[in-house]
Amino acid sequence: MEKKMELSYPQRMLAAAAQLPIWVWVAFAGYAGVMFFSLHDYIGWQSANVVLGLLALPLVTRITGKNGLNYRYGILAMGAAVLSCYVPANTLLYFSIVFALLFVTEAGIGRINLLPLILAVLMSPLVQYAADVFSFPIRLHLTQMVGQGMELMGMEVTVRGNMILYQNNEFAVDPACMGLNMLVTSLITGVMMMAVNQQRYKKIISARWIIPVMICMVALNIFSNSVRMVCLVLFNILPDHPAHGWIGIACLFLYVMLPAMWLSGWLIKRFGTDLSKMPPVQVSARLTGWGMLAVQALLLVSVSVAATLIKKEKAALHNDQSPVPAVAGFQSTRIDASIVKLQDSSTLVYIKQIPGFYSGDHHPMICWRGSGFSFRQIEQQQVAGTTLYTALLTDGKQQLHTAWWYDNGSSRTVNQFVWRWDAFKGHLPYSLINITASSESELKQAVTKVLNQQPFNSILKGM
Repeated sequence: MEKKMELSYPQRMLAAAAQLPIWVWVAFAGYAGVMFFSLHDYIGWQSANVVLGLLALPLVTRITGKNGLNYRYGILAMGAAVLSCYVPANTLLYFSIVFALLFVTEAGIGRINLLPLILAVLMSPLVQYAADVFSFPIRLHLTQMVGQGMELMGMEVTVRGNMILYQNNEFAVDPACMGLNMLVTSLITGVMMMAVNQQRYKKIISARWIIPVMICMVALNIFSNSVRMVCLVLFNILPDHPAHGWIGIACLFLYVMLPAMWLSGWLIKRFGTDLSKMPPVQVSARLTGWGMLAVQALLLVSVSVAATLIKKEKAALHNDQSPVPAVAGFQSTRIDASIVKLQDSSTLVYIKQIPGFYSGDHHPMICWRGSGFSFRQIEQQQVAGTTLYTALLTDGKQQLHTAWWYDNGSSRTVNQFVWRWDAFKGHLPYSLINITASSESELKQAVTKVLNQQPFNSILKGM
């Protein structure tokens, strides 16, 4: 009697996909269309993290049960879609689509594991935004730690903001040097490692271990980049040297990837649940019920309506032409409903209102980097009694000095958590104030002028 060949997991998945009812494909196509047409400018489709995440998705996805009436992701998707109608944020729309796709998968194919959701979170622009914006205090503390460590080693270094000065050379703990881009990439790779080890040992790890593994990877990444920074300074390797990138890759491999591979493998072997007898994925050829089909249709319509409302809201912001209060000595221009530009012969001032505690804040690092500038010498300073961030902008041809803080006309801060908490409690909405000048002295004069002029407060309270 001929022995029946056992199918591999990918083969079982392909065989199951061939049995999917037509409504599943229609739903997938509908959400893909909404995501492409509504979020094509929001999602960085060509970024390394998104490309890596899409490639990893088939590897980390595991179906562990039959399709059926499981509404957990449907409830989350509907909640995010309804909330995005009142809070027009692309992030809410993104997650409503992600939850909806998971809902379709569980209803049409089978119960899905947690790793695809974690992967979707890591691929989201929200994570990259958090890495860019919330990392300023971390970078400054990391620079201080690295500088103090070098001093203990007997090296004569000077620390200024996020810069380490050694032998007349500057080394910056910027997003690339700190590895924040690599941090997200390493987390995605860590999810892939967990999936590979689960396949390797035929076990699946409980969801309660996933977050501790992610936290360990963040700690390993910070340690890796501290070692990287010491090596760059110790051996005087400047950014234009080929070894600059290779040292970063070597540290990432030695101090992040190898320990993470061992850790995830050990946890899966020690605490994983045996899946060697896991039944093959079975998909019912019939619909899971007219009630489920109606819910799927209602959810697709709700997400589409939310996407339309958000798009109209964004278009209305760009078409706003309301007048700007006059400020003596400045030429005022309204860019859109939330951004005002003030300019004189030597100074450029942007006032960017932030809709709410949940919103992005047009951070200077993101906006200026999009214009081709890089940030150097980032540090906190006191100017006219106000704490603010300052930095040096360079694009290879020119050099500018910039400063920024958050202001609502009554309170000023540089702390992301402080202004978001104030906004959450219902205080006046905050705006980001970004001032740029050609020299440090002109910048400080401009900052003092802005802080002491009442018309600027009028703009803040009237936006």
